[in-house]
Amino acid sequence: MKSMNDADPKTSLLIREDQDVALSMFRRRNKILILVFLLFSFCITVVIAALIIYLVRNESSMSGRSTLFNPALQAFCFVAYNTPSCIKTFKPIISGKSVSDPNQIFTLSLQQAIKELENVIPLVQSNTVKIGDGNDQTVADFKNCSTSLLDAQSQIRDALRKMRVNPFVEAQSDEQRAEIVSRITATEENLGSCIEDLATVNATDVRAKVFDVKVYVNSGGDFLLGFDEVVQMFRSYSVSDRGLIFENLFSMSMGGLQFVFVLFLFLALFRTR
Repeated sequence: MKSMNDADPKTSLLIREDQDVALSMFRRRNKILILVFLLFSFCITVVIAALIIYLVRNESSMSGRSTLFNPALQAFCFVAYNTPSCIKTFKPIISGKSVSDPNQIFTLSLQQAIKELENVIPLVQSNTVKIGDGNDQTVADFKNCSTSLLDAQSQIRDALRKMRVNPFVEAQSDEQRAEIVSRITATEENLGSCIEDLATVNATDVRAKVFDVKVYVNSGGDFLLGFDEVVQMFRSYSVSDRGLIFENLFSMSMGGLQFVFVLFLFLALFRTR
């Protein structure tokens, strides 16, 4: 019985030593695993941080060209005969303005055409006065051009009044849309007639100004005829923009979660010591 009692403390000591060794090995293994996960998480965090920095810098660099990549402008010019030229033409017009819909650009195109006509019409009329009775045909051509421009101006103003009643072409009835189309078509014909009259009198500078007006009106006409495609493309561009915003937010969220996870691993590492 005595020898059995003497053996119990030794056995207990050996068991405790084995437990201490096992616990030490368990802690060492945990430390190794934590260090591995910590290193892996750190690498992922660095990659995500680099991605976020890239996205932020890329967005900053694009902000200076936001007008060029305006979804409304892209959609409006999608149906134009020459899309890059259309974007280049309307970029200065929408610069500094809050433009978020292709219909706004259509209205701006008509307003810009009116503004240009207000400068061109007096120029044509002054040329008519200067020529006087020296050349009846030349005077007649300038008068015809002036009449055509005044009629074009009236047609555009009618179209603008109708747009104020319902500023969204896609929401207009077929009759309302047809009336605006007829006004734009008549304007294009009047401008074309004036350009032909000016060609016969070799008024190159004035003719170029009238042609600029015609560019704005033609772009508006293209929009009216292809508004279904414009609306579809505008929605597509808008969805793409929202998707990009979601991706940026997701990346930033992942970066934040990764940082929290790394912090947790640091605390776990110190706790196992």
